[in-house]
Amino acid sequence: MIIGHISVQMILTGGLFILAIVVFFKYLYIVITKKETENIYVNIVLAISVLCIAAVFSAFLVSNWFIKMYNTWNTADKGNIYAYKAMCYVRYWNVFAMPFLYTGVYLTFKERYRDCIKKAIYIGSFFIVVFIEVVVPIVKTNSNAGSFLYTYLTYRGEKVTAQFYYKAILICVLFTVISILFSRKKRSREWAILPILILMFIGYHWANYNYNEYIKERVSSMVLASYEEKCELEKEKVNIGNIYAYDDRKVDRNWYIYSVLQFYLYEYKIEVEYPEDVQDDDIIITYQKSDKIENDFPQLQCYQLDDNEVWYTNIELRGLTPVNR
Repeated sequence: MIIGHISVQMILTGGLFILAIVVFFKYLYIVITKKETENIYVNIVLAISVLCIAAVFSAFLVSNWFIKMYNTWNTADKGNIYAYKAMCYVRYWNVFAMPFLYTGVYLTFKERYRDCIKKAIYIGSFFIVVFIEVVVPIVKTNSNAGSFLYTYLTYRGEKVTAQFYYKAILICVLFTVISILFSRKKRSREWAILPILILMFIGYHWANYNYNEYIKERVSSMVLASYEEKCELEKEKVNIGNIYAYDDRKVDRNWYIYSVLQFYLYEYKIEVEYPEDVQDDDIIITYQKSDKIENDFPQLQCYQLDDNEVWYTNIELRGLTPVNR
């Protein structure tokens, strides 16, 4: 698991993450043996980042994902089980990795840490080889395990295979080699970070296209009209009671409308349990007309906000006419 996570983080950052690890351990050695330290900000960022990353990995070890992997490790189809997503999925600690990484890069520009670059190349190469030999054969057809790389370095619809991982590694190596070549010349040393920054910007673009825009198409489009209507009601100082989100689709829980609705209507608590009773100022938001709601609460008016947003409420919505039942 650790090999997979470090390798994926290294691929995403063009090798900078493994460099930051090497720099961190050298810095730790200097602090312990020579009692020398950088400024307080470096110490705070490194300490908090490392503790948070360690906490996330500790949580992995007691999670259902790890237990499921442990119980299925000797099965023939182990790599395709959802829990094996934990082999490579860096999302949960990625937010702590970035401050750690940037602090490591900052220290690298100091002369005493220059030798860390060569060590990072050797260690990074070792991790990549082990990743290819050990991790990829297990998760090579597991789209869940490759999902973070998928949104970052590829296009929507590409099939996750071993070649998919090899391609991601080659992209990383290409940009890393260019950075190393820059760093070897004094005149261009300050530009060494540029190729990796380009890699990260490319990754951001694909992540936005493959994931953020995808969510907008699938989920956000199902709550935007509700958000606009809520804003209009607030302008008119209309009292809004309980808001219920009813979604009976057979989809991943992450794609239910209440998951995104709570973000857009953050001032209110979105009730996900089906109501037993409703008041006139309550609102039930769903994605289409519902026979169940209409049978259970015949007193409520039905408003069709757009083709995939429906409100059941007795609040009068200006500009909208209740739909005939």
